Amino acid sequence: MAEEQIWFFIWECVQQRPRLPQYMQGYLPLSEVSKGMSLERALKISGASGQVDDHSFWIHSNSMKAAVQLLSDDSMHITWKLYCQQDAVVTIHIRPYTDPSPNTSRAASHQQSLVERRKLSGRRKVSDIFIRPPLSNITSSLDAMSLEPISGLQDGDKVTLDLEGGKQETFSKQYLLGWIGSGIVDGKDVTNIVIETLTKNRRPIQITLSDTIWHTSLLRGPWKDEFQSLWEMSKSWSHRKTEALNQLKQIPNFELMSKRFIRDLRCFGFDQDAQNRLNNTNHEFFLGLPYFTSDTVERILQMPFAKSTVREELVKIAQRKLTRENQNEMCASHDLSPLFEAAFGLDWEQLKPEMGGDGLRNARNTERRGFGATLRKLKSGNWGKKSDGNEK
Repeated sequence: MAEEQIWFFIWECVQQRPRLPQYMQGYLPLSEVSKGMSLERALKISGASGQVDDHSFWIHSNSMKAAVQLLSDDSMHITWKLYCQQDAVVTIHIRPYTDPSPNTSRAASHQQSLVERRKLSGRRKVSDIFIRPPLSNITSSLDAMSLEPISGLQDGDKVTLDLEGGKQETFSKQYLLGWIGSGIVDGKDVTNIVIETLTKNRRPIQITLSDTIWHTSLLRGPWKDEFQSLWEMSKSWSHRKTEALNQLKQIPNFELMSKRFIRDLRCFGFDQDAQNRLNNTNHEFFLGLPYFTSDTVERILQMPFAKSTVREELVKIAQRKLTRENQNEMCASHDLSPLFEAAFGLDWEQLKPEMGGDGLRNARNTERRGFGATLRKLKSGNWGKKSDGNEK
């Protein structure tokens, strides 16, 4: 039988404080942690005194490339569920708020406390945080938005990403913050957002902000606090969406019908059968049979999406088309499908090879064959209401 996961709670400081020990630590088995864990309780278990606001909290296990800062009680559970469930040991690092991150510096007591944790953990492998040397931010690339040389920016306005294998790339911090924030609002997980830089010859280079890049580059370094808040927000929203989606996936054939629904939305402009199936739903956003029952439709509309719901995001798109773009029609392929793909955790480029059928041979070209053919008519003020005008 596998040994139970053990949690260590270690308080340490980089700069020695008068009348304080170099470190303090306590531990609990997972069965005790599962009864309820908070930042306040973690501080108490470590043996340290003071208030939560006086300290910074970090979580690390062997599955993680770096320690991740914890900004709330919920973030501890979410991060553990994402990364630490399969590891033998989880360590909560606690430091005075003014101390640097454990990703960039080690306390003088590091070796002593590590030896003690290894003795207490028995055969379990205790995690140790890798301290990455500083990366060079010398670059000849251009900022993707301003087209200005990134080398001309102040050091505090640049972020260097470790791409592994000795490769690295430097970006404008404001570009990264803006692009990531926009992706989160569009319902994307932060580890799937694609960023772009330009070589001095204006050749585009695309990079996916993978989990590893977040842990090794964005969540450590002088810019970490600004990216930490985006990470925290995205993971909290993603956690809520994943829980709702997992419940929907328990419905027989939901995953298959979701893929067929996305396929028909993407192929609306050149596949008459897809048009017929979608139009026969008699729903303003094409939700309904033959894809989903009325009960499933309502659950889809209530799904969390960024800081709102799928229904609220659909209404926003409709309002934008009518007001800012002065259009009274909504495109199945360009407006609806990207939103539902984000909600269902699907990607059309990955889905295309899986979905057979004649229409998919032409799916690379999603240009419209006539404006009305690919668009859904909008009626001002009717979104999210039944035909009798009452709220759904």
